[in-house]
Amino acid sequence: MARLGLNLREVNPTALGLRPDRGGAAKKHKATKHRYYAQLRELEKVLTDQCLPNVGALVRRNFVDAITQLRTDDVDAFVAQYRLHATLLARPDLVRDRLVTTPWRVVTSAA
Repeated sequence: MARLGLNLREVNPTALGLRPDRGGAAKKHKATKHRYYAQLRELEKVLTDQCLPNVGALVRRNFVDAITQLRTDDVDAFVAQYRLHATLLARPDLVRDRLVTTPWRVVTSAA
């Protein structure tokens, strides 16, 4: 028989509706979680509109899918990373000019 990879110790029977939810804690937790993710999606939309105004929809979507993997609980750090990475798409001329003016460095292997 195939295993589902589900650890029954991590399953919350109350959240699944298998046990009574006294006090509504599971419902409150679920509502808070939904609100949290809705706010994150709104933040990503605002950042995308501000940082990638002239980037095509497909590239935007792929960028957002990739950048959300860097998301942490530190919102300021996420916004900084988002803007830094978005610069590569929104201002390639600025990035190219910076790379052209940067002096070459020789990398040698340490023996």
